[in-house]
Amino acid sequence: MPKTPAELRMEAEAWLRELGRHPRPLNRHLYLVPGFTDELADCWQWISERGRRLVPDWDTYVTVVTFDDPDAPDADFIDLGAYLHDLILRTSGPSGTTSAQFDVVCHSMGGLDAFAAMVPLLGRYPTASPLPTARYFITLDAPWRGVLSWDILCGRPDIRDPQWPGRLTQCPVLRPGSPELVALRAARAELEGAAERVICMSADRESPIEVEWSSSNLCSDVAPSALWPRGPSYRANMIPGTSHSGVGGITWSPITIAQIFNYLLFNA
Repeated sequence: MPKTPAELRMEAEAWLRELGRHPRPLNRHLYLVPGFTDELADCWQWISERGRRLVPDWDTYVTVVTFDDPDAPDADFIDLGAYLHDLILRTSGPSGTTSAQFDVVCHSMGGLDAFAAMVPLLGRYPTASPLPTARYFITLDAPWRGVLSWDILCGRPDIRDPQWPGRLTQCPVLRPGSPELVALRAARAELEGAAERVICMSADRESPIEVEWSSSNLCSDVAPSALWPRGPSYRANMIPGTSHSGVGGITWSPITIAQIFNYLLFNA
């Protein structure tokens, strides 16, 4: 009989406790990228709290990315990707070495931001300064194909909060079939050389305005080997008992956190 989400959470907690008895340092810079309407990156509070207890050099190597500049009213995920590109370049340095130099873990639209940071889209931000190679590009419930109920999402009061004018332009891009999303999926092959390992984790409980499994799996419509004959490697899996965000959200689950630390610290 398959294990229940509660049993899997208990196993993950036990694994994390064992890690606490034998802490391991990071050896690459890690960027934690938040999603839509999470400009101050609240989604990473729990993983950061645990990371400081379990990873001795956490504060040296980890950047929790925020998008809290309200002076960019016309931003979408391609604009945020350009900002993230420049941040990684300043922090990790330019390409020019054969070894992977950073990891990036992203929640929701943060996955789209990071993709746009690594792969220029629609000719809007061509760059002569490519990023160094990412060892791990991990996404948590990223809407690669948008959100079916995007119009309901865009009608919520928090999307029209004047404190965050960029939400009004970011939200319509989540319409399935938007030019930005079509361009992203058409450019997936360009992740070759930009990342060594791509991992898409998905929540297994959906509400009408959250992200479907077929949307959160970057390769749900194509074999990864067809996109990337020489890599990156690819994996997609669900995190049991999680929703997209909030209480019980995928970024707060010990199962998610244990899997992330297992990848980053042990190259599992």
